[in-house]
Amino acid sequence: PYDFDQPVVADAQLYAKWFYNTFTIHFVMNGAPEIPAKEIREGHLPALDAPTYPDHVFVNWYLDEAFTDLLDPTVPITEDLTLYARWVTPSPSSWFVIDNGTLTMCTPPNGTDVVVIPEGVTTIPDWFVLANGLNEPGKPGFPTGKNIREFILPTSLETIGSGAFKFAAITQIHIPPKVRQLLPVTFEGCDRLTSFTFAAGSQLERLVDNAGNEAIIGAPQLTQISFPPSLQYVGKYTLAGCQALATVTFARAESPVIFDGFLPGGGVWLFGGHFPSKIRVPNAVKEAFVSEMRKVMQDYEYDNMKAIVEGY
Repeated sequence: PYDFDQPVVADAQLYAKWFYNTFTIHFVMNGAPEIPAKEIREGHLPALDAPTYPDHVFVNWYLDEAFTDLLDPTVPITEDLTLYARWVTPSPSSWFVIDNGTLTMCTPPNGTDVVVIPEGVTTIPDWFVLANGLNEPGKPGFPTGKNIREFILPTSLETIGSGAFKFAAITQIHIPPKVRQLLPVTFEGCDRLTSFTFAAGSQLERLVDNAGNEAIIGAPQLTQISFPPSLQYVGKYTLAGCQALATVTFARAESPVIFDGFLPGGGVWLFGGHFPSKIRVPNAVKEAFVSEMRKVMQDYEYDNMKAIVEGY
């Protein structure tokens, strides 16, 4: 180090040395082999590899031991964390009929809470839940239905068909990274759904609309959702079934999300007649995001949407 107590008698060149603020992530493995704590630089994302545990399926990292608060991989680290690994046992292969990667049949017994769809499945077809009698009891579909609160989707999954989880009794869903679009009606009538999340490295590009203005997600208890940086295009009415949404985050910072599906006379009505408390976008694209809204919205919708856009 330079000695500032010494007088300067000649030109000198000094070199700055910097230290980064770091935070520590500790892992509670819940039976799996232990892994060491990991240091993450402040403001960086928690890029974590999926751990392994023989005869178990890794679900995700959670911020609490009750597995109610899922780690959001799009949120930078700003403090020390303890993460809890959640594991489930694979569902019996006899529950499934798989044809060339497409899950054509699923027959879990009554009383099943969680269905783990096996790796290798690439497509969940249209109307999957209704076609297999897995709808919430009392909903349209099979009269008895099934109270399945969670389908754990495989990382191999690429396509989720239209209406695939309509009227499901699920409370949470985690979209795997290879799914590139979500189609209308896919999660309509999911009255118990409170957590809708996306895998780290998500390749989701588009929320697709249709001529009938049908929502993709119809979850009246869902209060927040964070879309991954890969999402580029959003169609009209696609979140219109989420009347309790308070916070919506579009994490894309490379360019603004584009409203590519809108009404002929102008209007996106992304949330139907509801406006959440805030829409969060990266500061780098906030102005461009608002400009994209102006292109496709008439005054009433635009004024209400513009007022709730926040940069972060």
